[in-house]
Amino acid sequence: MSASTVILGTPDSGLREYGERLAKSANGVCLSDLKLCLAANVAELLQMIELAQEPIERSLLAALATHVPQAKRDAYAYLAERGDWTIATLLWAIVQGLAGRPLVIVDELAGFRIGETERWFSMQPQALFVHALTPRADFERASLRRYDTRLFVPPDYRDHNIAHPSPVLKPVLAWYQLHSTLARALADCDAVRRCRIEVGAEAPASLAALDTLASRQSGAAFWSWPFGRNGSAGTPTPDELERWLESHR
Repeated sequence: MSASTVILGTPDSGLREYGERLAKSANGVCLSDLKLCLAANVAELLQMIELAQEPIERSLLAALATHVPQAKRDAYAYLAERGDWTIATLLWAIVQGLAGRPLVIVDELAGFRIGETERWFSMQPQALFVHALTPRADFERASLRRYDTRLFVPPDYRDHNIAHPSPVLKPVLAWYQLHSTLARALADCDAVRRCRIEVGAEAPASLAALDTLASRQSGAAFWSWPFGRNGSAGTPTPDELERWLESHR
């Protein structure tokens, strides 16, 4: 099987470009925005595709057409004929098409739902999981550019505080939710290899560098989560979370 690296972090933060550079460093392949963790099997994924307001299948179909010989002519038909497959089996078909080349997967949305992150753990137990920290201010600016003039704003980006007559756009809530979810998910899963990086000029520049970093960072002590798990009283504010993440790079 190809060596796999799964990068998890926030949207609009340069993770796709970073994943491409990592894959290139090892003559590998980077795949982004596959939406594989939305469902447990292909039939459920096809239902998600039909209900979605956007073409969420675009990246997956492109990956299938590129790397799976049987899907080159009609990738959607290939999916439709395999509705009983698990998503892990579908991913395995893509991996087989890489002929042993390293695979970098970038998922900018799985961190919003801990169940999707855990699906990655079960589908790729041998992978290196990278929690990619993104600067809060940069994420806020990018999110405001994306959603400020749109009618539909994902609930994760909105403040539903009772003091507001209607929910207001507040991207910091999405930043906080995603990074805290990833921190907890990765800290709780001793079975996976993982490391944490800051996206930017100082980020590891190759898959080999990430592997070296993971060997130092994957201990349980490094990934301990000091905040309460039950109720809001033990939950850190975004600033507290940012300081904690800063101290655990």
